[in-house]
Amino acid sequence: MFYLTANVFVGIIYGTIATFQIERSVLLRELASRNYGLPAYFAVKNLIEFPIMIVFPLLTQVIVFWGAPYTANMPTEFWAFYLPLFLVAQCAVGFGVMISAPCQSLETASEMSNLVNLPAMFFGGFFSNSIVKGVGWIQYLSPIRYCFECL
Repeated sequence: MFYLTANVFVGIIYGTIATFQIERSVLLRELASRNYGLPAYFAVKNLIEFPIMIVFPLLTQVIVFWGAPYTANMPTEFWAFYLPLFLVAQCAVGFGVMISAPCQSLETASEMSNLVNLPAMFFGGFFSNSIVKGVGWIQYLSPIRYCFECL
């Protein structure tokens, strides 16, 4: 379940970074000409990416769900299993835009994403038994941890 959560999180982050870097120059030009503001851009961007945030976790879950022993009350458990994956996909889009916004190129943004992805995975729960005592608070910043706990 940890790897399922990490797959959804990292896959959505890299997709968002790639998409935002392609749109970045257009966004800066449109903001400079004052055609629209940031709230309008991000509202429309989230609206357009909403189907992807629904479908990617759903396809991932359809493949993996029957491997887990959750078939007693299948419809309820299927959607209860899907909800945390959907929410971690929402968080991944936010993290992807946050990482990608200050970067000038796709390569830089991809390198910077490791500063979020690796700690989020390390402190996400699966490896948390080996956490050094002084940095244990970082696990509460990881959306992977919350999704893994919920699953």
